[in-house]
Amino acid sequence: MDLLVVKEAMSKNKGLDQEFQENVLELVEIFHKTFPEVELKNLCQNLKTLKIEKTNRFIQRLPLDYNAKLNKLTINPKELEKVKDTKNLLMNIVIRLIVTNNGMTGFDADGSFLALNIGYIAGIANMLVGNEEEHDYYTDEIIATNLFGKIVGDEVLKEAFFQNNPSLIIDRVNEGE
Repeated sequence: MDLLVVKEAMSKNKGLDQEFQENVLELVEIFHKTFPEVELKNLCQNLKTLKIEKTNRFIQRLPLDYNAKLNKLTINPKELEKVKDTKNLLMNIVIRLIVTNNGMTGFDADGSFLALNIGYIAGIANMLVGNEEEHDYYTDEIIATNLFGKIVGDEVLKEAFFQNNPSLIIDRVNEGE
């Protein structure tokens, strides 16, 4: 799938301004160069209907958050102003949009792999665009994910994540018993 298809999908969503579209397209291009085998059809579907909402610190403490079930990006402008590396945060969101399929993101089907999912996404974002922040929001999750990758294998994590198939992880763990 070519980046023009992604651009076309975004153009169908009147809620996405030009700057947001340009930033997303730049990050998708970076992602796609490293992971050309990953299909972008989920991304296109999600971008067509993505809702963006601004909120405050009483509702959400994170600068950006994506709710896969609602396909909604929530922005806390006051917290976003404090962030040095918004490129990394937006890459986290783009990765979630790429791997969200019918409300399921990566290998987190029911919340049981939430920390692993967060760590995997943050690790990919750091690998792709770096992270200029003094403190990573997800340091603990990244460390845990790296350790878990040593147990089940990095390829198993990658396959499970991009195919939305947590059973691959469970099967690998069960093989070791």
